[in-house]
Amino acid sequence: MSEKVLEDLVGEHELSGVAFDVPVAPELRGFDDSECCTFVLDGIAYQAVEDPDDGYRSSLGHLLTTDASLVANRFDPIKVVGSERSDTAVVEFRDLRNGKIILTIGTENDSDYYPWFEATWTPENIALTLSKTEKAE
Repeated sequence: MSEKVLEDLVGEHELSGVAFDVPVAPELRGFDDSECCTFVLDGIAYQAVEDPDDGYRSSLGHLLTTDASLVANRFDPIKVVGSERSDTAVVEFRDLRNGKIILTIGTENDSDYYPWFEATWTPENIALTLSKTEKAE
């Protein structure tokens, strides 16, 4: 496993798995009760782990690479683009076919006072069918 930063996720990728049930990496002792989102981009699994602060605030604590075989919820690759949300430490992944956000990872913040770990998976925003124009190509 290696530590990554959110900027590593910006750009075009293929998303092929998302899971919230993968155990936190063993080297992160003390984070066992943290929320965790593991997702697969370009065949590499990333684990975003919450760093709890004082009980009601939290943030993205670690972004690590991990074993992709741990992600049981796998699917055919979806072309996505990751971009940083303005004024936050969040990367949004949009389906390139319809522009809708399907995954967000990072630390959202309200008025520079209330930070929280954001890991949101919205599979209903995935473009599942091709338009007639796309089929013709």
